[in-house]
Amino acid sequence: MGSLTARAEAQIVRLSLIYAVLDLSDTITLDHLLAAKAVWDYCEQSVRYLFTSCIGNSLAEQIHEEIVKRGEPGMTQTEISNHFRHNKSSAELKEAIDQLIKSGRIYERTITTGGRPKTVYFANVPTK
Repeated sequence: MGSLTARAEAQIVRLSLIYAVLDLSDTITLDHLLAAKAVWDYCEQSVRYLFTSCIGNSLAEQIHEEIVKRGEPGMTQTEISNHFRHNKSSAELKEAIDQLIKSGRIYERTITTGGRPKTVYFANVPTK
């Protein structure tokens, strides 16, 4: 992935120059740089999505698949553990979940409840 997204700064400058030319501007403005950065961010997200679909941990892959299936409600660690009928240790689940978060495939959100807050995991779905 690194070689596909290398030299981001140079690419952003080139893209901002194109935007400036299209605007018939003599200088590259902040708007041109921001537009170029947005395009570059989209490219990086696309590369990440296309080339990090497999992280080499079958438990993490299974968890990700289940979270994607669940959709909007997401899943708590308890629900993930229930899915595996409590046959996976909390350490195994935590490691797999951490890998998924680090790879950008899922994110966590802490939700307040009437009692103790709960952490829910959601799939990162690329925007179109």
